[in-house]
Amino acid sequence: MKGIVVYERGRKISGIYVLLSVMRNDLNYEFTAYCEEYEEIFRGSLDEKQVRKIIDQHNKDVEQESCEALRYSDHHKTLHLLLTCMKLVDPIPICTLQLCEQEGSKIIVCRYCRKSQPAGT
Repeated sequence: MKGIVVYERGRKISGIYVLLSVMRNDLNYEFTAYCEEYEEIFRGSLDEKQVRKIIDQHNKDVEQESCEALRYSDHHKTLHLLLTCMKLVDPIPICTLQLCEQEGSKIIVCRYCRKSQPAGT
């Protein structure tokens, strides 16, 4: 994917410290995480449809709390939301064939849960 790097920092994902790089092209995101301890690279991606679904789920929750909804065009808050719901999981070969062909024993996924809320919303 061609895009711009919007995040490149160290952080923990599922209890594992990684150097995470996030690339964005419109509402499509690609994640690459390097774990020095295990000498592994983990990858993941979200297309626009998946990102919109996460934002819509978030907005449904904040609507009930009378908070401001997240706009699709607010890339900074969208990134923060994705970071808060990011997990490392074992790949499921049938569902993630493309990701299984890449190096790494785990893949990066984003699954929205109610506690994942960007600051300021």
